[in-house]
Amino acid sequence: MIVIMDNQAGLTARQIYKREYDRKRREDPEAIERDRECNRKRRENPEYKKKEREYARKRLENPEVREKQRQNSIEYRQTPTGKKSRTKSSWKHSGMLFTDEEFKRIYNLYLTQELCNACDCVLTRGGACNTRANMDHCHETGLFRHIICSSCNANDNWKKYFC
Repeated sequence: MIVIMDNQAGLTARQIYKREYDRKRREDPEAIERDRECNRKRRENPEYKKKEREYARKRLENPEVREKQRQNSIEYRQTPTGKKSRTKSSWKHSGMLFTDEEFKRIYNLYLTQELCNACDCVLTRGGACNTRANMDHCHETGLFRHIICSSCNANDNWKKYFC
């Protein structure tokens, strides 16, 4: 077989043809509708669902796959991006409402603030202690109020200082 290489991208003739074919299909409304219909029928097919569940079960039962997934998860959580993602998720889960811009501002404040806004104790990050930094927010509106220590947050001590 003769392989023709595209000078710019280093692709074979077959790869170039496939790329062009895929581009045309993405622009063709009839092809898009056919693909959607085919995917819908496949998803609704009980045999397809059974095969998908079986495949997922086999992967999860494989100890090597599970260990690799666990290791990747642990490594990701240690990165700054992983920590930021988990923090954002936990804040949203606790009811805080914010846009992406507000989150960036609040998260930077959370990382840089050294003293509790209520009692002026030195804030720590991580761990389970009374001086750990917490995001205080209104539970009715979901809006951020200030960064305080766990002790002030649990006992509503901040009300003495701000209300």
